[in-house]
Amino acid sequence: MADFRSAGAGGHLPAAVQDMHKQVMQGKFMLQLDEAVNIAAGIKDRYREPAHNRCLKLHLTDGVQQLVAVEYRHCPALGLLMPAGIKLLLVNPAVRRGMLLLQPENVVVLGGVVERLEAARQALLQHINKPAGEAAAGGGGEAGADLHPDDAEDKELEQQMELMD
Repeated sequence: MADFRSAGAGGHLPAAVQDMHKQVMQGKFMLQLDEAVNIAAGIKDRYREPAHNRCLKLHLTDGVQQLVAVEYRHCPALGLLMPAGIKLLLVNPAVRRGMLLLQPENVVVLGGVVERLEAARQALLQHINKPAGEAAAGGGGEAGADLHPDDAEDKELEQQMELMD
C-alpha cells in the first residue's frame, strides 16, 4: 500500500488536532500507523507483545498531520506487532489534550503495509532486541576499536528512522 505522506493523500483531519481538548472528532478518519509502542511496559519490553496488561501508544498520520493515539480501553483489533504503514479507520474518536482515545467500538484495522517503513521498524526491533553482549563478543582488533562496535549500525538505523519522518 502507498505511504500517505508520499502519495499526496490525507489532510482530512480537523486543523490543529494537537490543540483539541475534551472534544469528539465527528466522522470517519483513515489514518496510517507509523509506530506502536506499549507504554505500560518497561523500556526493554516496549516493542514486545505483552503477556497481559498493555497500553498502546500509536503514532499516526493522515499524510499531513502527525498525531498520537492511546488505547483508552483495550482494543483487541490492535496489536503491538502491526506492520508500519497499516491503515486504521477511526470513527468519532474522543480527543483529550490533542491525543486520540481509542476504544474497541471506534477502531477498525483495514490492513496494508508500507515496505520502507516496515523495513525501518524491523531494523529498530532487531537493534533493540539484540542481546547486550552480542556486539562486544567479536574479540580483538585495534585498541579502542570495540568501544563503539555498533556505530556503523547505529548510523544506518538513524538514517532508516529519518526515512520514517
